[in-house]
Amino acid sequence: ERIDFDIAEANRLLDEAGYADTDDDGVREMPDGGEPLIFDVVVIPTVESSVPSGRLISQWVSEIGIKMELRSVSEDKYYDIWRSGDFDAYIWGWTPDPDPNFILSIFTTDECLSWSDGCYSNAEYDGLYEEQQRAESLEDRKAIVNEAQRFVYEEVPEIVLFYSNTLQAYRTDTFGGYITAPE
Repeated sequence: ERIDFDIAEANRLLDEAGYADTDDDGVREMPDGGEPLIFDVVVIPTVESSVPSGRLISQWVSEIGIKMELRSVSEDKYYDIWRSGDFDAYIWGWTPDPDPNFILSIFTTDECLSWSDGCYSNAEYDGLYEEQQRAESLEDRKAIVNEAQRFVYEEVPEIVLFYSNTLQAYRTDTFGGYITAPE
């Protein structure tokens, strides 16, 4: 299910919610007329597309009166920042395994302050995660995994910016037994 990119609609929604640029500096303020919508966003140069994505998103959100201040740091520094909670957002990347168990696990409550970057916690989701591990058939598991993915999509604990394509090559005359995943 696709959510279209629509600057005009984003502006309309922000206007409707009371976020206005009350001092005409190009940045909207909170509905109570207080703090401007300026966000500290951590980007990591060694993480593929973190910095370019930050630049693109920063340009787009400026069109709706939101300012992003990009803070470029090393991966080691990012971990310190993440542990301290001293940021508004970050641009990071995940590469899931063919089996969805690991990528689903990062949204469970138990992974907060471990694999879960955002410390998302929802008991209903935790139940889906456990249920997919106990499914008795591949069809049952697929249905539960799809439900868990829908749950994450609708709850938005993280935003998926893109799916990278991975190209793999091997010599079939030398190596054998490879199974593509997914088949």
